[in-house]
Amino acid sequence: MSLTGGTPPICDHPHCQKGLFYDIEPLHTHSQCHNCHKMARFTKDPGTQLRRCTGCFCDAYCSPECQKAAWNNGHKHACKFYRTGRDRATELSGDPKAWANMMEWVRYHHSSLMNATIACAIKEQQASRKGTSFRDISSSHFLQVSVAYRKDPGLPMEQRFELRGTHFIQRDDPGSQGMVPFLQVGLLGAIEMGKMECGPEYAGSGSYLVVARFRPNDPSYYAGSGQDGIPFVKHFGVDRDHARAKLACRPPLGQLQANIAFGKKMRFCCGRSPKDDTCCCGGWTHELMRLDAAARSMNTRRDDVD
Repeated sequence: MSLTGGTPPICDHPHCQKGLFYDIEPLHTHSQCHNCHKMARFTKDPGTQLRRCTGCFCDAYCSPECQKAAWNNGHKHACKFYRTGRDRATELSGDPKAWANMMEWVRYHHSSLMNATIACAIKEQQASRKGTSFRDISSSHFLQVSVAYRKDPGLPMEQRFELRGTHFIQRDDPGSQGMVPFLQVGLLGAIEMGKMECGPEYAGSGSYLVVARFRPNDPSYYAGSGQDGIPFVKHFGVDRDHARAKLACRPPLGQLQANIAFGKKMRFCCGRSPKDDTCCCGGWTHELMRLDAAARSMNTRRDDVD
């Protein structure tokens, strides 16, 4: 796994050279049905295709039955909340696909956002008083990423939003009070899901908040209260191994900024593929690794000739 672009690392640590946030395999999630949790990549059934909710574009389901069950179990409330953001994004940008594009952008950069949040929490814990746990930090802080929409269909999805700022903030910081209500959306359910997924290794839950501006170059729009950003929040569980990981030499926010600015996606394969002979990444990560190795070998031979 590697990420190129930005300032190169000045050390020789393999994880730093690869542009990772710490010295172990990044935390990651697989695309799955938000009701039954079936993972599309872990089945040979060609009919298993996740379909996005067209109301909020956040959750995906493997069947109409699962979507209906999720709706009755509470998705209707979250969907209503994010539909408000969808409609506002359309109003501001004039683009009916603006919110859907934001959701695709978040999914593309999710691994970077999630692992940057963990790395920031570890860094904050190390700087805190003795006895402060990872959970103390992860429950009292969040990563905020501010972006501006680029209404240009010619841009690749990963660059449809321009990065304007990254901050790791305390929830009770006076400057973040306007965002606190949004941070509660889905939090309790995500904590329970994290405890279920991690079991006894559960170390806490992290949160990142993306605040997007869909009319970024209109000065008149900022004359009011300044509440011009449309938020989207994501929560996730963290296990003990990741909570205790050794940080990369590069500051986590610097690495995140490089990943987003250069449109780089974290590439990984956890190897977990129950009841199947295909790994979770479908093989594409290994193909890239093979090409990287071939390129390095060719460069080495050229150096030997020179």
